[in-house]
Amino acid sequence: MKKIFARNLTYLYTSIFCAGIQNIVTQMFFDRHYPEGKDTLMSIALFFGALFTMLGILASSPEVEGRSAHPYATKRSRSALVAAMVGTILLTFSGLFFVKSFLAYTILFSAASFCVNYIYNILDVFLTATVEEKHKTHSVRVLLGYQMSGYVIAPLFFSCFVDKPAICIGFTVIAGLLGYLPAGLEYVGRGLERSAVVKASGVDEASDQAEELSEVGIQGPATEMSGDAQTDGDMDLGIVSQDRLAMVYCFFTFMAFYVLMPSVAYLLKDYLGIENYAVQSSLFMAGVVVVSSLVIALGPAKKLWKARIATPVLSTVALLILMITRSSHPLVLAFAVIICGLGYGTFLSGGRSYVNEGEAERNLVNRYNKNMTIASLLAYLLAAGISFLCESGGVAVIPVKFCMIFAFLALAAAVSLFGTKRGNKQKIN
Repeated sequence: MKKIFARNLTYLYTSIFCAGIQNIVTQMFFDRHYPEGKDTLMSIALFFGALFTMLGILASSPEVEGRSAHPYATKRSRSALVAAMVGTILLTFSGLFFVKSFLAYTILFSAASFCVNYIYNILDVFLTATVEEKHKTHSVRVLLGYQMSGYVIAPLFFSCFVDKPAICIGFTVIAGLLGYLPAGLEYVGRGLERSAVVKASGVDEASDQAEELSEVGIQGPATEMSGDAQTDGDMDLGIVSQDRLAMVYCFFTFMAFYVLMPSVAYLLKDYLGIENYAVQSSLFMAGVVVVSSLVIALGPAKKLWKARIATPVLSTVALLILMITRSSHPLVLAFAVIICGLGYGTFLSGGRSYVNEGEAERNLVNRYNKNMTIASLLAYLLAAGISFLCESGGVAVIPVKFCMIFAFLALAAAVSLFGTKRGNKQKIN
């Protein structure tokens, strides 16, 4: 059990990078050096970060038929990979606190994003595949707990110390080593064998699993079948459809939050008129995360997935409270934080549970990571375009951005309702 806590530290550092750099450091950098075009330039920088995030995940994805589940067969090659990626992450991450130009910042940010997500995707697939079945639920809660901790620690820390590079770099190096060494060393020692994938064990085992799943009302896994096994294709199509709908739901939800989270600082400063916006926005996001953590810790993940419609509904209500009241009163902010946290926690717990508990051949972990990255890429691109048009036309950026967020949440709600109805029909049939 202790091993699960140590090996999942990689999720802590990855969330520190995402929450700290994407949601605080980048906003403060552009507010300080490019105040007139900060929304557009911030979105462009985040877009390139998301682009290189996607490239990192694609480059590390095991999708070529016949290739092992990781491209590094020997301990030496795995050691070189872990050392190179971690070293590059620490250097580029640290460099962000010294540069002053848009180009230099974007280059370092993109390089760090590529390396973080390259090694993260490899370790995420490895950690998920090597967890024993009886520990899967516990492992999901641990990794989500680490992610939540990173989302709290990073914004608060960097909002207080972003002007003190030595402290930020020291924190970056220590957190990076603690975050990647346990999982990295285990990956170097063990690797990940192709035999872990159910597809390699043949049609009979896949058919047995389909029968076991059908007994509890779940359609069989989407495996490659031949001969008589193909007659059960309708069962496979059921779970394939549910997986696709789940990914579409996650896609639109991710898009909404990827536009929202970097915009919180400017929402508080430009729309609500809060002067100490860096610390206040950090506290706002920390509050959302704390409430989300309580949902993750106390709520049954599978039931939260079934109640996933709550995420877009609650998130919409929370944002409408801020947009309509335009109040910076602590009680109003706290109320919005609680509602948004309930929705976000429902999404994180339910979504990650659905992904981690899926059969290996469905490749849900890898698809989830890609889905998240593509969503961020499109979200930042759209945000950059809207920010540019608004700033060029003298229109307030925040209200337009939030209309876009509402649209994404509405699409997520529609997909959720459709998926629930479709699943109920399949159970009846």
